[in-house]
Amino acid sequence: MEKKLLNLLNVLCIVALTFLFRGSKMRENLLVFFSKGVLATLIDAYAVGSQRIFYPVRPFPKVFKTNLIYDILFFQF
Repeated sequence: MEKKLLNLLNVLCIVALTFLFRGSKMRENLLVFFSKGVLATLIDAYAVGSQRIFYPVRPFPKVFKTNLIYDILFFQF
C-alpha cells in the first residue's frame, strides 16, 4: 500500500511540474523550485543522519537514506 501511494505521489508531482513552469516568470519559478529542493534535501539529510526521522519505504533504499520523492518533488508544492 505504501509503495502504491509513493508511486501515485510521484506521478502527481511530475504532472504538476508541467503547470508550475508556465508563464513569464519561468526563470524565477525554476530558481525558487531548485533552491527549495536543495535546502529541503540538506535539512532532511541532517534530520535522517541524527536519527530524528526514519523513512521505512523510499525509492532506492540502498543508495539514499532520505526520501527523494518527498524532498525534491512533493515538498516543493
